[in-house]
Amino acid sequence: MRRDPPPQRGCAASGSVTVLATHWGGAVGRKRYGRNPFARDGPLSSPVTSNMEIAIVPKYIIERNIPGASDLTAEQLQAIAARSNAVVAGLGEPYTWHLSYVAGDKFYCIHEPESAGAVNRHAEKGGFPADKVTMVETTIDPGAPGGTLDL
Repeated sequence: MRRDPPPQRGCAASGSVTVLATHWGGAVGRKRYGRNPFARDGPLSSPVTSNMEIAIVPKYIIERNIPGASDLTAEQLQAIAARSNAVVAGLGEPYTWHLSYVAGDKFYCIHEPESAGAVNRHAEKGGFPADKVTMVETTIDPGAPGGTLDL
């Protein structure tokens, strides 16, 4: 009986991205890595076996102009969240909505889709504006001693 080797663990990427990895046809899942492979200084920092497929999933900040956003009730915000979750579930592609900040007349949302195009599809299907979509290039983390910087 043929046994497949176990999945590789911990292939590191060189910024603030998530790597979707599949191994021998089975999904291994998402893992967040530090350094951005889209950075100018190079590709993935660790070797990846030829049996593993890697898809880089960047994070995006979406700025949504919504007049009166700060005045929305908890029920209205819950309805918006439910609609967003339903759209994400129906996209048929990897897409994670991490969180949204409501400030003044704007929402600032952190999403992790495969592309900016997926953000626009989410916005269109949900009836949400996506006035500015920006890929996260660097993350600064004040929680570690001295802070950490992902480039």
